[in-house]
Amino acid sequence: MEDSKGKDISTLESFASQVGNSQFNEDSLLSLTKNLKLLFNCEEATLFALDAAKRELFTKNFHQEGFPEIRLNISVKNIAGFVAATGKPRSRKRR
Repeated sequence: MEDSKGKDISTLESFASQVGNSQFNEDSLLSLTKNLKLLFNCEEATLFALDAAKRELFTKNFHQEGFPEIRLNISVKNIAGFVAATGKPRSRKRR
């Protein structure tokens, strides 16, 4: 019997291969988001894509009324932008 951690890793690997698929589309994004919410037992999940021309991250997977597409500049002024700019998670150390 596979343990919970092994199942979670297998699920994440499956998600990664789905995203890498050339047939990945908006329906795939919605399915992936739904599965991530189940996996992490959370109410909402947001996945960002890169708009290289505008140097922004964007998402379209919020489907609650009143929440349009979200766009964030790639900069160290926001967490998602920091990760996109540096490839590293933001440190919690205070200087």
